[in-house]
Amino acid sequence: MKISTLFADDIFRSKIGVFSITKLSSHYPYHLQGKALNCLNAIIEIGDLLFSLDKPLPKDIKNNEFVEFNVERLDCTIE
Repeated sequence: MKISTLFADDIFRSKIGVFSITKLSSHYPYHLQGKALNCLNAIIEIGDLLFSLDKPLPKDIKNNEFVEFNVERLDCTIE
């Protein structure tokens, strides 16, 4: 299973190391917090789930650091 983000925005290093998925008020957006598993390919781990961002991570973020960001939509693909 692959979870892709659409319109990832406000990506920054998190001050707290938690895994979190929070539904925001309008139709599809979410606020996510997780660990940067692969910065080169913008893969974020949240618990047992892997998210592929549609935007590169900021250059100052390193593998295994926690990040948080907003997305307009999440898409799940079963391969």
